[in-house]
Amino acid sequence: MAGLDRRRFLGVAGLGGAATMIAGCSSGPTAQAPPSGKLVWWDQFLPTQEVEKKLFAEFAAGAGGLPVDYSVYDPAKMGQALQLAKQSNQLPDVFTLAGVGVPTSALMEQGWFAPIEVDEKVKAKLPPGTLLEGVTVFDGEVYGLPLFGWRANDTLNWFNQELFTKAGLDPAKPPVGYDEVRAAARAIKQAGAAGWIAPLQFPDRIGAQIHQLAEAAGSPSVGGVDLITGEYVVGNEYYLNAIEWWVAMQADGVLFPGSGSLNARTARARWAAGAAGMFFDGAYCIGVVVQDFEQFADKVGVGSIPLPEPGGQAAINHVVRGSTLWLSAGSQHKAEASALLSIMVGEQAQQQMLSGMNLPALYSGIVDDAEVHPTFKQAVNFCDQTDFLAPDPVVANPDVAKVQAAMKTIEPGLGEIVAGVLSGDVPDAAAALIKLRDAQTAERERAIKQAAGKGGTATADDWKFPDWQRGQDYTTKPGK
Repeated sequence: MAGLDRRRFLGVAGLGGAATMIAGCSSGPTAQAPPSGKLVWWDQFLPTQEVEKKLFAEFAAGAGGLPVDYSVYDPAKMGQALQLAKQSNQLPDVFTLAGVGVPTSALMEQGWFAPIEVDEKVKAKLPPGTLLEGVTVFDGEVYGLPLFGWRANDTLNWFNQELFTKAGLDPAKPPVGYDEVRAAARAIKQAGAAGWIAPLQFPDRIGAQIHQLAEAAGSPSVGGVDLITGEYVVGNEYYLNAIEWWVAMQADGVLFPGSGSLNARTARARWAAGAAGMFFDGAYCIGVVVQDFEQFADKVGVGSIPLPEPGGQAAINHVVRGSTLWLSAGSQHKAEASALLSIMVGEQAQQQMLSGMNLPALYSGIVDDAEVHPTFKQAVNFCDQTDFLAPDPVVANPDVAKVQAAMKTIEPGLGEIVAGVLSGDVPDAAAALIKLRDAQTAERERAIKQAAGKGGTATADDWKFPDWQRGQDYTTKPGK
């Protein structure tokens, strides 16, 4: 089944000019009516599926519990499954929004969600940044609960220690600088494998990695928007340096030749099979490896996100998104779902979830006592040192969400452009990025005017945070 385009999705969902979802072919379970007497739960967290099943079974066996009909989706394909379920009024009771690029505020207006009655003791212990008005809280009520901590990125350097050793590299000292990584990739190629493999068929992941590389190197931005000036800056020197580095590695012939047809899961599988030495991925990489490629787990090493020069201080900027779970407005089991969600974000369940090695827990520091692969602890510690909370314009002014809902996604986006540069279909990266930047700027201006015509108060100034400082967590308090 072909992926649905933006207009078709928005027409089905009734969201007018809201932002698009990025979806591919639907895989996994098809949308069907929720079984009677069961909670239906959809997420994309492959590494923690066994832990979740155990927690769900404990919930079902307890007083007031229900069996859970649980499905795990490919994150690139879940959006389409949700769209089909919404179209037929068969949304699961609990779900993430993986693959749905539509702002939650727009989905709120369309009645997708119901409030979650979070246990008050659990709610009191949730760390700062978990519950934010305009993000997970609306009109004072909790609608979304993140299942994992936000201090994480997708661009750690995972490597095959056996290939490193064969290539004369030291697994205890993985390369950090762009030139060092490039030289390591060449050495691995000479040792008989591709130096690097990339999921170029997954533009969302590729775009996220280039954003993170640019921010780590010094771009004062989050998602391509300058945090101080509020301007779109995709295409600045940090973006161009990261892309030029990838192009240089491709010119060296170290990129796995089939990368153009791979998504994250297929690229990871090829890497685990020994096809390539290095693979940029998140902390969840080792969780998938242990679950699906256990024989490879002892060969895995991990390094921090690469930088233009070794010895620099990476700083990646985040707004709180990603792993949030939502309760369907159409759920017939809202009380039971709220009780289960409260359990899942509690400290005890969070400790258990770490064993799945997906992402950091909501509560910092508890990974130190977890029984996990050593590279998972390394990955979490790398992210603790490099990932910081950025100001969120939606928190500062909830009307920003109305602008985001009205904005149309510009295509091709960053991920498609980068993939096109590597394939040769995009001959001039700088020109393509400038075109993207200018189109994003114009689209935001248009959306601001549209929202203002309906009573919205947001202006371009809401994206400006002159008090932001690189390498520090920004206050989570609304307003400036």
